[in-house]
Amino acid sequence: MTGFESSPVVSVVERVPRKSEYLVKLSDGSEIRVLEDHLGRFGIEEGTPVDRAQIEAIESAYAYGKAREAALRLLRVRPRTEEELRRQLRARKIPGGASDRLIEDLKAEGQVDDRVFARLWITEKLSRGTHGRKLLEHELRTKGIKREVLEEVLARDYSAEAETEVARELALKRLSKFGHMPEAARRRRVFGHLLRRGFASEVAADAVDHAAGRMNGED
Repeated sequence: MTGFESSPVVSVVERVPRKSEYLVKLSDGSEIRVLEDHLGRFGIEEGTPVDRAQIEAIESAYAYGKAREAALRLLRVRPRTEEELRRQLRARKIPGGASDRLIEDLKAEGQVDDRVFARLWITEKLSRGTHGRKLLEHELRTKGIKREVLEEVLARDYSAEAETEVARELALKRLSKFGHMPEAARRRRVFGHLLRRGFASEVAADAVDHAAGRMNGED
């Protein structure tokens, strides 16, 4: 060992077809990828020496940049939760450190907000009038919404009283479709439907009773 090892030198800088990035080949035979916007930032050009610290910085910036590109493409399609983004970035083999840093940045920018996502999800589902609280909770948990966030949003946007009204309206619509059946059979059908739509059993039972009373002309 001489105690000294020179830094490799950039030997080739070539654009990657159909991508805004470059393949940089070094004199030691290694290669690194650099985003187009980072060429000037890191002073990448043929004949330039790069030490290990610079290579690590370039690789870190590349991983972060690719993560951001992927995340912004996903967010242009629809809002995403933090966990949804992490899953998608893992599937694209983005390093965990770059993903975590990016998600924190997107949260600071207001582009990722689990509370806003949950409120939008609940509003959209309630516009259809077919979701009980249990079904909403299940759907949002599968998307990675934390329990404390979920409880907070549901308490504000879908109270127990609101759920009762939604269940009653749905029960009335469903019960009217089975007018040709005996009342006991109609009740069972509607009760089972409400359970499948995520309404608690007591809420479903109240809704069926209320709807049956309405159809029978009771107050």
